[in-house]
Amino acid sequence: LQASRQPIVAGVWELILGFDGAEFYCKEWPELTDKPWKDVFLSFPNAVPFGIKRGEDILLNPSDSTLVEADDEILVLAEDDDTYEAGEKYVPSKAVTFMLGRVNALSSGSDLKRAESVRRVSRKEQILFCGWRSDLFELAKGVDMACGRGSLFYILCEVPVEDRKLFFLEDGEPYDFHNIEVIHVVGDAAQDGVLESLPIASCTSVVVGSLTGDPDEKTWSPGDRDSRTIVSILRVREALLKADALFKCIIVGEILDTRSRFLVEKAEITDAFVASHELISRSLAMVSEDVTVNKLLERLFDPSGNEVSVRKASRFLPSLNEQLSFYDVMFFGRDRGELVFGYYSPTEGIILNPENKDKPKTWTSRHLFIVLTQTTLALQKAGEVRG
Repeated sequence: LQASRQPIVAGVWELILGFDGAEFYCKEWPELTDKPWKDVFLSFPNAVPFGIKRGEDILLNPSDSTLVEADDEILVLAEDDDTYEAGEKYVPSKAVTFMLGRVNALSSGSDLKRAESVRRVSRKEQILFCGWRSDLFELAKGVDMACGRGSLFYILCEVPVEDRKLFFLEDGEPYDFHNIEVIHVVGDAAQDGVLESLPIASCTSVVVGSLTGDPDEKTWSPGDRDSRTIVSILRVREALLKADALFKCIIVGEILDTRSRFLVEKAEITDAFVASHELISRSLAMVSEDVTVNKLLERLFDPSGNEVSVRKASRFLPSLNEQLSFYDVMFFGRDRGELVFGYYSPTEGIILNPENKDKPKTWTSRHLFIVLTQTTLALQKAGEVRG
């Protein structure tokens, strides 16, 4: 779901759940006791703090005023557990502080700080899901929370509509979606002509799942399913191209076999792909090493909590093409209530927990910042965004 709206998020999750780059670690730092989160956040040169582990609970992306208590552990994203330590808090220059103050004055306080979230909530979307899965109801509820009122969610698969509706019940009654209308369509995206019968030209994103609802697919190997997925993706591209909408729509595919992954990457037929089996395996491996990760993943996928998202540099920084350190970017993010932990550029790719955070760098319109931010549902509950 996240990848269908912001394709780079899929790559971010691959890195987070991998073992080759930055990982999550928890450790006590007695010298940070009684320090507010806004100071703690800028006190680790070689890591990015994500939150506080307090007993069995995790305070993810806490407010700036949250104080570290005795016995608290700081949850960070770092290269390894021995590659980071707490240091002196980074203090932005007077010029950076002045820049932020000027932006706040022009934006009349917090009106524009949540502007990105407001736009995200109010935006109508049209999402086409090709395939079937038993948890599609939960996925649809996630779409309902993330999209603006009046959005459409098409489900195209071979499962009869009456059978599908049995999955969309809550307490025995049809679920009442708030922001989306679920439209069931019977068909197979891999078949010629099926997609042309749908308003695909107006789709904002298309997600192709690995399961189609075909009664015989239980006998298919992961490679067979991936072949079907790739054919469906090519059909989607063809239909979008005919409708002159290929570059207006995000295409995401689910891949099961890691060997198919390299084929999809090389062919560049999707904006993003999700290797679901691989991600699940990695998650289980991380949880087996540290049970804290299980609680963390629960928090990261909680629709009423925080989520990984992407921000354009042009909408995040006061001005572009200026020499600002990554610490400065993190500082600007905290003023928005967002936790910046990486960036993306076409030349560098996805960089998490950058090195030399205090070194000035020129940020251009081609840069995107990777952040942990409150979900739209969380913001709605707080009354900070429109429904």
